[in-house]
Amino acid sequence: MVEDQAGARRYQACIKAARKRPGEGLSLAESWAAEADAPAGAPDHCAAVALVGLEDYATAGARFDAATEQIRASNGLLVRLDSDSADLKRLLSGVLSQAGNAWLMAGDADAAAARFDDALALLPDSERLARLELLVDRARAAAASGTFERAARALDDALALDADRLDVRLYRATARRHLGALDRAEDDVAEVLDGRPEWGPAWLEKGNIRARMGDLDGARSAWHQVLRVEQDTAAAQAARNNLDRLDPAIGVLPESPTARPSTPKAPEHGAETPE
Repeated sequence: MVEDQAGARRYQACIKAARKRPGEGLSLAESWAAEADAPAGAPDHCAAVALVGLEDYATAGARFDAATEQIRASNGLLVRLDSDSADLKRLLSGVLSQAGNAWLMAGDADAAAARFDDALALLPDSERLARLELLVDRARAAAASGTFERAARALDDALALDADRLDVRLYRATARRHLGALDRAEDDVAEVLDGRPEWGPAWLEKGNIRARMGDLDGARSAWHQVLRVEQDTAAAQAARNNLDRLDPAIGVLPESPTARPSTPKAPEHGAETPE
């Protein structure tokens, strides 16, 4: 394994700037990319992280894609790895995950889903946590494109890896509600509330399900419970909006807070996997 130590130090400085001062980080990355001997992947990856900070998500997605191809072609990021090594596959999977999140934030759910699928294909079954998080990302992309059946299947697979992840179970309840599988959705919410009885998003989803069932009194009770356990959150605001719109004569269209995908993180070292 051959490491470009000077390049690694420069990369870490670029990434630090990209995270804290994205405008400066982007300038550093572009200047580095213009150099004739710039290492493959590193400047594009730093630029992509900076562009996420600048909320230029589509351009960030394209730069993550470029970094992925350069890392694949050069067998590493500042560290040359064996082409079949687990480290290289883990690195590529991490950058693909970042690309998927950027495309999802850009509103291109199909591009995001493709990147998440490619990232999953690189990870062995032994990488349980990483696979679980990618399956949740894959479900988010499917939901964003309205393919809730695909989202539910991905969440089934995620829960098979860790049945105790209540956040994942709540996501599945939402997917099941959209599919009209209301009894199964309510079963998921009941299990979530058994583990986290004062979690506002779970009470919000319970109210949404009851509203879909036509039980407006049950919906109202659940949404009021959101406001008893939370005040200044997206779930609380959605519950207030639902209660304001509740009219027994016409019913209510449940509102859920939109989850914004988390900002992709970058590796601190060339051979590490981006989170």
